[in-house]
Amino acid sequence: MLDSKFKKIPLGNIEPKGWLKRQLEVQGDGLSGNVMDLFRDLSKKSAWLGGNGESWERGPYYVDGLMPLAFLLKDDKLLQLTYLWIDSILDSQDAEGFFGPKKNKDWWPRMVVTKMLPDYFEASNDERVIPFLTKYYHYMNKNIEERPLFSWAAVRACEELIGIKWLYEKTKLEELKELASKILKYRFDWVGEFANLRWPEASKNYYSSNKVNIKKVLFYAPDFIRNILGIKERKKEKTEKREQNLFNQFYHATHGVNIAMALKYPAYEALFTNENNKMSIAKNGFNKIMSKNGTAISLFTCDEHLSGVEAFQGTELCTVAESMFSAEKNYEITGDRFWADLLEKWAYNAFPATFTPDMCSHQYVQQTNQISATTAKRTWYDAYNKANIYGLKPNYACCLSNMHQGFPKFVEHIAFTKDNTLILVAPLASQINTVLNDEEVSLSIDSEYPFRNSATIKVNKGNFNILIQRPEFVTSIRVNSKDFFDDEILLHVSANEEYKIEYNFKLRTKRNPDSSISVFYGPLLMALPIKENIKMGASRFSNREMKPASEWRYGIKSDLSDAIIKTMDSSSKLPFGTPNIAVEVTGKRVEWKVKNNQCDRVSLVKDNNNEYERLVLVPYGTTNLRISQLPEVH
Repeated sequence: MLDSKFKKIPLGNIEPKGWLKRQLEVQGDGLSGNVMDLFRDLSKKSAWLGGNGESWERGPYYVDGLMPLAFLLKDDKLLQLTYLWIDSILDSQDAEGFFGPKKNKDWWPRMVVTKMLPDYFEASNDERVIPFLTKYYHYMNKNIEERPLFSWAAVRACEELIGIKWLYEKTKLEELKELASKILKYRFDWVGEFANLRWPEASKNYYSSNKVNIKKVLFYAPDFIRNILGIKERKKEKTEKREQNLFNQFYHATHGVNIAMALKYPAYEALFTNENNKMSIAKNGFNKIMSKNGTAISLFTCDEHLSGVEAFQGTELCTVAESMFSAEKNYEITGDRFWADLLEKWAYNAFPATFTPDMCSHQYVQQTNQISATTAKRTWYDAYNKANIYGLKPNYACCLSNMHQGFPKFVEHIAFTKDNTLILVAPLASQINTVLNDEEVSLSIDSEYPFRNSATIKVNKGNFNILIQRPEFVTSIRVNSKDFFDDEILLHVSANEEYKIEYNFKLRTKRNPDSSISVFYGPLLMALPIKENIKMGASRFSNREMKPASEWRYGIKSDLSDAIIKTMDSSSKLPFGTPNIAVEVTGKRVEWKVKNNQCDRVSLVKDNNNEYERLVLVPYGTTNLRISQLPEVH
């Protein structure tokens, strides 16, 4: 088995500080710490907690994010909730090794559990975890050929490799490699799909929205009914035949969350098959998908399926969260800075933008050009009219269950190790205590990055190396007054030393696939904010509809030579509430129509030769309504 380029630092050894810690506290006080009282499927009635409720993916999704959040914050309430779920899951294992709700035998939701448990073990040293996984994987190895992976389990099969890899490194059990081979035999072939995308464009170009919704009900409803009612599974031959059905393959290969998860699969496969040439396949596939469906948030549209390049199409919250996790693992395995750059952009832009700043409500899909968030009918491909309001569960409830992992896992992956070297993804405020070559090391980082471009690193303990890679959005990095233009900077550090790090952020415009332009400052996507008229109930967790209360029909000049960067107070308890940095640019009013209750295509905007005026752009992640893909004016 190949080794990963870098090694993950155990959960709990990176302690968030500054805005990152405040953000986790906001999350804990918001939906993550209260959802069990708000949503039946995640309440004590869940079948994963021994009740008669939901028995599929929602409980595992929730604990997958709740657990790292609880340990990072050391919050008693969140830890109590975490142990409630984990104790119930571990106690559910039967004599053969199977676990979880007996009425649902689907392999897929258990994959979410098995990829979470290694992190839980790192944080808790719970001695039950290794025997639990060993027993389950023995059961899976015995049964997977008679009960082969199907549907969601097949298309997401390589999630299982996360737990298998970790357990193999702990135990060296050969049976685990045998199981991995069987999983790769029955999995959906994402390596082949990314190498030769069959449906790279907007899904509507292959199946109309009406047709895909009818076909998915007819094709998949029997599977859900079987799971809910506990009906005997299909014979192996029928399952394998259904997996080869062309519509089934189209549905899964164009599903945004599936693609997001699958971005890490070629790299994981390469570890088990010793094929280094697979490492770049997902990168090439991602770039092709982006050329046909990309937007300014550096991610593809999907509501729920690939939806094209227009800025009014939506991107699902689950897609952002799973893309972040895939980028974290791809960077860990390959060391390719491409994935770290994407991770930063998603963590500071797309992910926070899909919540209200208090994280008490979320969207199902966000729009990069979002002039309202209402129940009015839009051009979604596979989502309901409520999909972009801010609420408890504004469409399907998968996002309410799966949203919790984004920020906690990001904190877990802001640094890695290799031999005697600590690799920093970004100089985010934190304290890192870990072990390099059997010696304890410690450092503290004081910064407001990425809202400011500087950081101070203090070495508390040890003699070791720090590797800093230059992101693509930085022209140079200054270390203690010396400028570096290299792709990598290796610092040899010792206890009690301090280093002042300054990133020379690029202020730039980027041309999007729909012909619009967007403004970036370092990793931050900047957007024209739109004031909101908000309609909501009395509860802070109630649905919120938003309509525009300020003008948004503007274009900007692509020449930023007269742009001004402004910094404001950054002490807010809501890191993505009041903006603490802005960029003032030159633009003017344009003729821009509203169509289907959303702004029309940027390519149809007309420049009416109005007078230029100064516009203030703020970080995309701080906005609820905004324009981030603007027409260019001259």
